Amino acid sequence: METTTPKEKHIWKQKLAFKEDYPEAQACLLYRGKERLKIKNILCLPCEEFLMNLKPDKPIEFDLKT
Repeated sequence: METTTPKEKHIWKQKLAFKEDYPEAQACLLYRGKERLKIKNILCLPCEEFLMNLKPDKPIEFDLKT
């Protein structure tokens, strides 16, 4: 994915740094799009999909299939 703004580059830099510090963690980026993506091994989910599947009494689980 080609980023176009300094802000986008900064966000990806932070996400990748987090993954380096916590390799056991499953990183997820929420965005306002409509489709699931996997970019640089980070799952990108539409906010609406994430929030609709959020259950207060259950841990967050991600289906890594895009």
